[in-house]
Amino acid sequence: MAVDDATLVATRRGLQAVAEHVLSKALHDATGRIGLRQAPGGFTTPPFPAGAVIRQVGVDGVELVIVDDGVARRSRLSTIGAAAAFVDIDPGAPGAVYRPTSPLAVDAPLALDPAAVAQLARWFALVQAALERLAGDEEATPGRPGAIQLWPEHFDLATSAEEVNLGGSPGDETHPRPYLYVGPWRPPPMDGPGGTSRGAPASTPGPSPTSMLLSPSSSRAGPPPGVWRAAERRHGKALAGCVGGRAQPARTSSGAGAAQAAALTRRPPGWRRGRTRRRSAPRPPPSPRPGR
Repeated sequence: MAVDDATLVATRRGLQAVAEHVLSKALHDATGRIGLRQAPGGFTTPPFPAGAVIRQVGVDGVELVIVDDGVARRSRLSTIGAAAAFVDIDPGAPGAVYRPTSPLAVDAPLALDPAAVAQLARWFALVQAALERLAGDEEATPGRPGAIQLWPEHFDLATSAEEVNLGGSPGDETHPRPYLYVGPWRPPPMDGPGGTSRGAPASTPGPSPTSMLLSPSSSRAGPPPGVWRAAERRHGKALAGCVGGRAQPARTSSGAGAAQAAALTRRPPGWRRGRTRRRSAPRPPPSPRPGR
């Protein structure tokens, strides 16, 4: 059953609120870290100590799941307040680590459509499989790629290799549908004083204002600077190949609408005609901080 964009966006926002204000909060309270993981049906914390037990807190479909020493308890997601009470924490994103994206509305009903939740869970599973495959390709990602983590502030699943962020987002305020992205940490040279860049390094995973989207659409604008073209061509083609498609050399486009990405929960025929496209400027990623 097809899910319309409005339902997908509302569901994504609800799930991100749970990730920020419940899961990452529980994890940060115990470990000082916020990185989550993809899991069947959604996403979860890594195991962490909780008193005398080892705990994981996750989202499976429209349910919140607590696993203590292998024993699971479930509760249907309704509000942030109820979810936090079930986990026995005070709700609220760890603001000392990052600025939360979703508002803390403890009593507002979470608009979670089961079909949209399932579609987003399939997307995260697809991105996880692609990044795992990419990490095992020594030619595409020489060296040791970072851990694959779901970052609550962007709600994207990502890793990094050779100072390039590689990931998949379920959508954001600029691009409502899921997309893959490739983003070198350092912006291309700009016309700043002395030929320096006007941007700051984006050394934490997450789509940045100068990331490139991988989309089934096409654009024939001119190529970006060579430093970007080399990185994005190699990593973009490799990442696209891991989901069964093929990315062409990076090309730019402008405007929010031009960079719209299709929902890649399956491998649609159009993906084989995909090209990388420059993203219009969304919110910047947070500055690097300890304890992530």
